[in-house]
Amino acid sequence: MDNVPLELIVDTGAKVSIISKAHYSKYLREHELSKPGLSLKNFDGKPISCIGCITVHVHFGDKLLPSFTFYVTELGESMMGVDLFDAFDGVVEICHKQV
Repeated sequence: MDNVPLELIVDTGAKVSIISKAHYSKYLREHELSKPGLSLKNFDGKPISCIGCITVHVHFGDKLLPSFTFYVTELGESMMGVDLFDAFDGVVEICHKQV
C-alpha cells in the first residue's frame, strides 16, 4: 500500500479493513487522518478505539486499487476486512470448491 509492503491478517468476519496505529506511525504518517464514518466494534460488540481513516492506493499481486479507505485503530493488528477482500474479488477455496 502506497509502495510500502505491509502484511495484513485476513479477517473475513471484519466488515472494514484496519491499520494499526503502530503501522500508521511507522509507514503511513504522511497521510492525514480523516474523521471515521462509523463506530467500530469487535466481534462481541465492544467498541474499538479508532483514531481516524486514511485513503491510500493498494496493490495486491497484479491488481491495483487507486483509492481505498482504512480505519486506523489505537490497538490491535492491521487487517484485511471483507471490504478489501471483496474489492480484490477474493474467494475462499476449500477442497477445490469456492465458498
